[in-house]
Amino acid sequence: MLAELDTARLNVAVKQRANLFTWRGQFTPEFIDYLLESYARPGQRVLDPFCGSGTVLQEAASHRLAGLGLEINPAAYAMAKFFSLSGLSLQLRRDLVGRTRTLLHHVTAQHDPELPLFQTSTDYRKSATNLLVIARQLLAATHDRSVKLLLLLSLFRAESTNNGSLVATVNRAFHFLSDELLRLPYSERAPVAKLSDARNAHLAITEETDLIVTSPPYINVFNYHQNYRALLELLGFDMLKVAHSELGSNRKHRGNRFLTVIQYCLDIEQALHSFAQCLSPNGLLIMVLGRESRVRGIPFANSAIVSTLIEQHGAFSRPMSYERVFVNRFGQSIFEDILIAQRIGNPIGTDLARPLAARVLQRALENAAGDVKENIAEALSSVPSVCPSPLFDKPTVL
Repeated sequence: MLAELDTARLNVAVKQRANLFTWRGQFTPEFIDYLLESYARPGQRVLDPFCGSGTVLQEAASHRLAGLGLEINPAAYAMAKFFSLSGLSLQLRRDLVGRTRTLLHHVTAQHDPELPLFQTSTDYRKSATNLLVIARQLLAATHDRSVKLLLLLSLFRAESTNNGSLVATVNRAFHFLSDELLRLPYSERAPVAKLSDARNAHLAITEETDLIVTSPPYINVFNYHQNYRALLELLGFDMLKVAHSELGSNRKHRGNRFLTVIQYCLDIEQALHSFAQCLSPNGLLIMVLGRESRVRGIPFANSAIVSTLIEQHGAFSRPMSYERVFVNRFGQSIFEDILIAQRIGNPIGTDLARPLAARVLQRALENAAGDVKENIAEALSSVPSVCPSPLFDKPTVL
């Protein structure tokens, strides 16, 4: 019998901890702490195949769980990768900080301390010229992946500052990250982060996992590929290519955004096939989803779509559902559904996503008018031909 969950703790009525990194849509630490407290036992393995900035990895380490996180976005992956450094002894961390500081000071000493972080320009790349120049020098100056990771995270933090002098801001960002690294609790089972598509989760694991805790992107998701894009391109990432593999991304279908709904169903089905191969028998799948997304004003129920695919998949039990609600920075109440299912068998193997996408679009058609209705009708006719998002594949550089 699975544990019943308390609404107040799901909603994190009393929030006392903050995330280390800034990343839109990331889990609240206390929320994940409660899920792991309720459903995981020390020594078990937990997987987050859409790990974002690594909250599940951070909390898994504190629960003495072996955590593995997969992430397609290189910026979020770098943030999640930071928590893998919890496996280093304090002396090794001090050595890492020392090596990074030496390199940072060598490069920043070559720049005018009065140089601004950003210049006045409506063009982002022109305004960020100073930051990008120093970033190019820093990232090219080392092949040590851990040093490069600390430098990149420092540059992310500096970019988010938006003002001040270049050298002082980058140095402050590095000192903040260094202090956080030294404070990170030591873990004998340090979490692992991999730059990987969630739909390839079964290829990324080395052992079956006992628990999957994750929050997939939603339909018409925020364009995450724009975050720190210029810095990531210095490392060779084609962020537009990354965007084409993001689940729910609307960038792929600007001509008809309702095609995103079809592709989302296909991508989630692929992900569930992979998750079923990752989980041990009776292992738990916990998926957290925003209840509703809108495409050109038409509502689509993310959690209902995913719940249907889980239930019909064959490898999972009928999902239990819990509700949580929180207030975002704009003062809006955001409702999420927590779907919990057990691995009970093997996939049926039939194509479930296309018929579901057709039903969802047919219902949407009834509430639409004008060119929106025309677009939905066009999308309906394309259900048989739409392909899943291309699988992301990029060698790890951090």
